[in-house]
Amino acid sequence: AEQLVLIGNRGETSGELEISLCSRHDLKVARRIRLGNAAAKVPPAAVYEDRALVPAAGNVICSTNLLSGEILRIKLEHPPVGTRQPFTTKDGSRLGVATKSGVEIFKLDDGKQVHMVSLPAANSATGSDCDGETLFSARDDGVLCAITAATALSKWQMKLSASILGAIACRSGGKGFVAAATANGRVTALASNDHAELWSQDVGGPCPLGVIDSKSGLLCVRQDGMLQLLKSEDGKIAWSAQLPGA
Repeated sequence: AEQLVLIGNRGETSGELEISLCSRHDLKVARRIRLGNAAAKVPPAAVYEDRALVPAAGNVICSTNLLSGEILRIKLEHPPVGTRQPFTTKDGSRLGVATKSGVEIFKLDDGKQVHMVSLPAANSATGSDCDGETLFSARDDGVLCAITAATALSKWQMKLSASILGAIACRSGGKGFVAAATANGRVTALASNDHAELWSQDVGGPCPLGVIDSKSGLLCVRQDGMLQLLKSEDGKIAWSAQLPGA
């Protein structure tokens, strides 16, 4: 089957969201799917296998089948956090969305809400990520929470050394971990199963965007524009580069 690229677009006057499936070879449009109006600020879309999860206006997530174009509109109880992607569980049966009051979990086949995970002592889910089985969410008070994604049962909570900034990153598997950047200029990795600290690295300053996972390691950008790659196994800084214009 031909590989396709998903491209999102918003009409300048109508404000309508549209996604286009384009050939990776020449970017010719194979299919266009209109999703309706969008709010001024919405979280980024996420793609899982043959399904796109696109936030739209009115606290709605459009779960779109990329093969048939069928759209299931899932209504959230609370506004989504503007920087967090929706996620699905490993078996593809559940959809989770970080909102301003916690995390809402829905069935993907019919869009019905099955769980609402509140995050006390927080105004919003600052950062969240899911390894397919466990949802990791950061509270505004610096507590990192691990929640079973399918059942919404709490697995553990761990207070870090300072408030958590931006995105968090996790990896699944035998050496699964979750990593977060804190306001005191550190990046800390905890074991996914029992929150044991694996390492904590001083990166020389706060990283407002948080931590981004990559095949080479964990990326973070300091407030002064210094981009750093941390080795995922021990947190040591592999290299640093000053971003131009920062």
